[in-house]
Amino acid sequence: QGPVSLKSTFTNPAMGGGASAGLRAAAEAASDDDLNAVLSGLTPEELAKLKAALDEPKSAVSFNASGPVLGEMTDQETIDAAMNPSDQLKGIYERIQPNLDKFGMTGHEFLLAGHHGTAKLVKKEPLAITVGVDAPDGTVYPYDRDGETTLHAAIKDGLKDAAYTALCFGSFTCAMTMMKLKGLLECFKPHIDAGTLSAIQVYIGEAHAEDGWSYPSGMPEAGPWGAKIPRYSYALALEDKKKICADMVAARQDAFSLVPNLPIFVDGCSVDKSTLFAGPVELAYEARTCRVVILDRAMKVVHCTGAGPDQYHIKNVEAFIKEKLG
Repeated sequence: QGPVSLKSTFTNPAMGGGASAGLRAAAEAASDDDLNAVLSGLTPEELAKLKAALDEPKSAVSFNASGPVLGEMTDQETIDAAMNPSDQLKGIYERIQPNLDKFGMTGHEFLLAGHHGTAKLVKKEPLAITVGVDAPDGTVYPYDRDGETTLHAAIKDGLKDAAYTALCFGSFTCAMTMMKLKGLLECFKPHIDAGTLSAIQVYIGEAHAEDGWSYPSGMPEAGPWGAKIPRYSYALALEDKKKICADMVAARQDAFSLVPNLPIFVDGCSVDKSTLFAGPVELAYEARTCRVVILDRAMKVVHCTGAGPDQYHIKNVEAFIKEKLG
């Protein structure tokens, strides 16, 4: 990973987590062709964490030298991050103020409106999707053709002899979804090929819509996951949502080509501004901004990530798959 992408990873104000102030300053001061200028300002602890991040490039943007790692946060860390916004988060609120005004929300209200799991944690409400509960059903739509089905029907269609079904929720504008996508499908592929695991991708509402929690206009064209920064407004019509999903599939063939027959569906649309236009399946699974939910053959939840993106802990998903399927 070269200096330019390293700099954009650690200085990008749009990404949660981010780096310590010392690391950001070192990265900002570095020339594009001199990686040593970045490394020279790091403490031994920061160097160790940097090495760990670079050893797993897909999660490098989650690296945080001075606090919890985005994607691996506990309930309390997630609550604290929402209730005690960092200077970085306050800066994002200021940047997207025109969008907040259109929704009639404060930055904090907007964060909770678009992070349904986090909102429940903050309100001390239990998450609906936890191990042991029955999987909710709902209408979903193939992204590349007309028609509709139910999520349960789609699960049964793909189950065959598989012991488990993995439901993967996310959007093109969700950085965490995009960074973890290829690694997740690499983990699933041998088990899907062996028939012991089934998987379904469900496209949900945008995490970083242009008329919402937008990416900064000055971001490099190549995002931290190596693909062009996607810029879309919230989809209020089904055809628009299907088009964005199709764009995601086309842009991320490096991942989706690993599982060429992966069923991909789109959640329905909504005009409810209070949920940032979340569809019914997304709400039922508390799925925005990203979530993985694994079901057994009885359609009961046997494993799931927590409130996305703070708790989108894919390493735990991989550990579950390895324990159960080898």
